[in-house]
Amino acid sequence: LAQIAAALGKAKALAALIDILNQSDGSTEKHRVKAGLDAAGEDGRTALMMAAGNGFADCCDLLVAAGANIAARDAKGLYASHCEQAG
Repeated sequence: LAQIAAALGKAKALAALIDILNQSDGSTEKHRVKAGLDAAGEDGRTALMMAAGNGFADCCDLLVAAGANIAARDAKGLYASHCEQAG
């Protein structure tokens, strides 16, 4: 879901998703949040890469603040910063 919201620039939806992922249920919540934010599609692109590639700085800011992995690489070996430059 984070990938879809980020790819479409839906910052409010992304913020709501991050809030849901941050809700404590006694488990290792940081791992749940990271797994949700850093999930990658078949091409290896994460929500951060999609937001950057489409120029949605507000979504990028939300993802980075929530702990998204800025060092993740897609299937081509590109970082989110490369996606931003290409987008």
